[in-house]
Amino acid sequence: MSEILKPASSLGSIITSMPTALSIAPNAATEPMDIVQEGWLLKKKRKKLQGYARRYFTLTSNGILSYSLRQGDEIRDQLHLINAVFSSSPSQRSIHVDSGISTFHLRALTETDYEKWMSALRQFITMPRPMSAMDGTLRHSTNYARTVNFSIGHATKMNALLDDMEKTLHDLQDAAQALHDQSVASVRSKREHPKEGSKEAGFLGIFGKPKVSKPKPAEEHEDTGSVKSSNKPRESEEHIPQSLPGILTGLARLQRQHTQVVGTFNALLHLDSLTSPVRATSPPPVHPEWVSVRVPSRAGTTRRTMSVGTTSDESVQWFDADDGPEEYVLEEPEAENEVEDAKMQIVSDSETEEDKPPPPQSSGDEEIVPVKPPIRRRTRLPAPVTGDELSLLGVLRKNVGKDLSQITMPIGFNEPISILQRLAEDLEYSELLDQAVATDDPIERMCLVGAFAVSGYACTRLRAARKPSNPMLGETFEDSRFNFIAEKVSHNPPVMACHASGSGWTYDAVTQAKQKFWGRSLEIIPMGTTRLKILDDVYSWQKPSSFMRNIVAGTKYLEHVGPMKIINETTGARCEIEFKESGMWGSANVVNAAVYLKPHSTHVDAKLEGKWHESLARIMSRNHFEVVWRAHDLPPYAPEYYGFTYFAMTLNELTDDLKVLDAEGIWDGQTYVLPVTDSRFRPDQRALEEGRLDEADDLKIKVEEMQRARRRTGNEVQPRWFRKVGEEDTAWEYAGGYWEMREEGWGKQEALW
Repeated sequence: MSEILKPASSLGSIITSMPTALSIAPNAATEPMDIVQEGWLLKKKRKKLQGYARRYFTLTSNGILSYSLRQGDEIRDQLHLINAVFSSSPSQRSIHVDSGISTFHLRALTETDYEKWMSALRQFITMPRPMSAMDGTLRHSTNYARTVNFSIGHATKMNALLDDMEKTLHDLQDAAQALHDQSVASVRSKREHPKEGSKEAGFLGIFGKPKVSKPKPAEEHEDTGSVKSSNKPRESEEHIPQSLPGILTGLARLQRQHTQVVGTFNALLHLDSLTSPVRATSPPPVHPEWVSVRVPSRAGTTRRTMSVGTTSDESVQWFDADDGPEEYVLEEPEAENEVEDAKMQIVSDSETEEDKPPPPQSSGDEEIVPVKPPIRRRTRLPAPVTGDELSLLGVLRKNVGKDLSQITMPIGFNEPISILQRLAEDLEYSELLDQAVATDDPIERMCLVGAFAVSGYACTRLRAARKPSNPMLGETFEDSRFNFIAEKVSHNPPVMACHASGSGWTYDAVTQAKQKFWGRSLEIIPMGTTRLKILDDVYSWQKPSSFMRNIVAGTKYLEHVGPMKIINETTGARCEIEFKESGMWGSANVVNAAVYLKPHSTHVDAKLEGKWHESLARIMSRNHFEVVWRAHDLPPYAPEYYGFTYFAMTLNELTDDLKVLDAEGIWDGQTYVLPVTDSRFRPDQRALEEGRLDEADDLKIKVEEMQRARRRTGNEVQPRWFRKVGEEDTAWEYAGGYWEMREEGWGKQEALW
């Protein structure tokens, strides 16, 4: 007994020490440009019955998946996808990643998040890897192991540990087979000697080698010679212990870990340079009845389904798994409170053809669909804030009584984004709209809409020092993440209009702002209405005033104060939100909201409270709050980059998906799918973003003079994507056709700069 358990302890020691032995360079997963996908996921806690916790996950281009409590916090745990196994359930939005060393059980918050994460993970299944042969039996990727150095002394120790692991696998295989055989023998003994059936050995008897009589050969067909299938299950099927599938699952995991450890350390040690390389021996098959069948995947990658069968050894077929990550799709629904590593089932000969795994298909029959690579977006601007903060008070004193929108400001007052791009920030938390579409509860939907309306202010927390650039008439901006298009439709008064859409929702907003100077603060009064359509419900609201405080002396900050009423124009329900002004002793940025389901009703159906820069929660009872929305953490370096959020830093970026490639997939270095009127092409804004302040100031004057010249000559640009629908300055609506024209080509375009 001790001889058998001793290798198991060695196995435990090697697995326990694995994170230390395989520690990756700490900065490998934190390079800003290396991020492939990031966002919030639900992660199952390690202990049973503790449920899921919301964690911020980051996937980098070198295949490291890590998470932290909040965005930008210290990494709590990570795993490498080099040989990981993915299993997923689209209906449950669950993703399970098993690297052999650790396992993450995850669930996406929305179907959109699920698709994004699966698309990002699948690129590590299909991406090519440099391979090296090892004794002709094992091949593993070595492209990530060059940052770790090992000595020959380490190699010697690892050889011993791997020998122990291999011996343990053999012992466990024998024990599992003995348990199976002993169960069958026990049943036969009970039938032949009923009174002696109670003298069977206990659990420790599985390590013995009981003598089992050979089963009788199956009857054969006279004409075909094939094995008959009896309607009555065989003894080996009828009396398989319930623990056997779990044992086989553990053995499969140990086998995979052993293979990964061997391949990893062979790659790290560079076999050609060592005198005593790790032996690349393959462990024994876990069980002759474990079958892995390849089936075609809709995503273009190879999926696998797993089952434990009880067919005879002669009918078993093995299909070797490709090196690198593998994906399994869980076809059957999962239990609501339980996530499994893989779906296991006992298969009997009496199953119908529909229940059996599909036959293996050759790679030539598999449908190959190219997976669009995820878009890599930057996490900081090219340059931090350049130049000293200018005095707004000095400008205001020279322009008392004037409309500030008509005053030419130095570019040092501006952020490196336009007002059109700032409008897109209101949709940073568009997943709230996806959740509103998914629910049928009118109260919950109104709470989500209210949270969405508040969430647009979270990005302004550190944005008091500067303002967005004033766009040129006819200037546009698009963001394909939510089919967003914005355009400046009027110069005097300055009016901006935008439109966005998602699955089941459309968003339209027209904005115009007026300013009032109150001595020590500046009030910005938004004009215009925001309209949101979710399925058959239409919601509308107007934004409250925003105040820039301490413009004379002290630390400047933004504060949003006043009421915001969201009305469901279809049903008459409303959500009354109050942005409270901070007092001398009270909390700052407080928001309270009340939902009234019936028109003109005074009965409150739901209450919300929170802070516009932090979170909003629904009050379920006196001691029970349900978080509806939580703001993303700001980058730790945000004050150095205009107070921008991670999302804001991506708005002026020309990403790879915007480039026009030729037939050979080569970019000419200058052609994009965007129209020439897009804010990303504005030269003064680009120069400011890159820290060229003096050049940016000169370019700003040049661009504004070009607009004045067009106005003097009567060649003023006319709005192209929005049309006037009333006499009011803010009566504009989306005319459509932008995305269709983007596909067909823009035709004749007039340059604005």
